Amino acid sequence: MKKLLLLTLLCFSINGFAFNWKKIGEDESFSVYIDVDNINERNGLVYYWSLHDTPSITSSTIFKSKVDCIEERVVVTTLTIYNQPMGKGEISLSLVPDAFHYPQPNTSMYLEMKFACANAK
Repeated sequence: MKKLLLLTLLCFSINGFAFNWKKIGEDESFSVYIDVDNINERNGLVYYWSLHDTPSITSSTIFKSKVDCIEERVVVTTLTIYNQPMGKGEISLSLVPDAFHYPQPNTSMYLEMKFACANAK
């Protein structure tokens, strides 16, 4: 019950959060952005927010992730899908995946990981 309450509060607070999105890449289906003002290193891990904007289906997804830059592994701690571009509109879905990923080169997650590790404060 506590996790559900926390997830609900987190989802509703994301929309009011001030992001400074910088476009770091794109492919044929979506553009990738990172919030450059909120890349932080704590206890050997780098925390960051990313956004995948998918204009062809008029939706977007905001991820909060943490990365172990030495091991090159990423955990997406929250994933929130919006029904409008750039994290706007109503929340369509919210998840707490919390599993390690080892991103492959030439993927959006790998690009995000490398950018976050290079720009951590």
